[in-house]
Amino acid sequence: MSEAAEALKPWVRAESLTRCALYWAGVSSAPLRETEKEWFLAFFLSFVRACKEQGWMPCFFLDVETIERYCQDRFLAESIEYRVFPAYTRTPWGPLPQPIPQEETDAIRKMEKPFVLSQYLKGYAQWFRRFQPEKVLPAYFGFGGATMLFVPPDPAAAPPLPDFSPGVKKSPLLKDAFAAGDPVEEMRTLLLLKHKAFAALKAAFSRGAENHTGLKSMPLLIPRLRSQDFFSLESGVLDVLFEASPVYVAESPGDRGILIASAKPIDEVLAALAGAVHEEIAKKRSQRAP
Repeated sequence: MSEAAEALKPWVRAESLTRCALYWAGVSSAPLRETEKEWFLAFFLSFVRACKEQGWMPCFFLDVETIERYCQDRFLAESIEYRVFPAYTRTPWGPLPQPIPQEETDAIRKMEKPFVLSQYLKGYAQWFRRFQPEKVLPAYFGFGGATMLFVPPDPAAAPPLPDFSPGVKKSPLLKDAFAAGDPVEEMRTLLLLKHKAFAALKAAFSRGAENHTGLKSMPLLIPRLRSQDFFSLESGVLDVLFEASPVYVAESPGDRGILIASAKPIDEVLAALAGAVHEEIAKKRSQRAP
């Protein structure tokens, strides 16, 4: 193994892929084992910070199947805090969620067919609009269902908004509204739905499903990609992906690992972050040792 490849570990770059840079790190299980989770959490906290320094907004999505299976109670307790919003997800070029047919609901109600919730959750995700990496990643990353986009700024999605003085916030007419949360912050997160990156992704990845009944009313369609997709997707589709999100991160149970895809090679960035995390983890473990 070359020195450069050694420095990337646990990330392995797909050397035969030249249309973009694809990196894979294997994991032993989903959910992650504690030792793996410790390393990847430290890595991705640093990775998110590095992407934010580029001016990219980190966007965290979690499959509803994963939520229902591993962290439903916590999610229900915290969903308002994180201003979650529903999204469709799609593998190229798989089906989108469909309403349950009437005959099926009738059969379930009459107990002629068992109701298996997981069968109806595929293709749905929740977007954590208020993404606080230090809180969200330890609680929700590592179950196998996370996707992260890093989108460049869009002035149309972040226009100047009014601010309210402390006196206005305490006024009898508005104090109840502010007690429930900051309306200005809520407006900001709602405006993110108008981000051109999300519109571009929806247009590109809805191919063949344009007449889907729920697609018009669902503003977000997020690609859930496996390693093979970066080899097989048309260049035009990949161009849209990387224009909307120059870096793409996904937990990929089908690949038994985690993927990082980038429009341009980021070997040096990953090697530097990985090296720092190796040192950090080694130091912590030596301090914990008796």
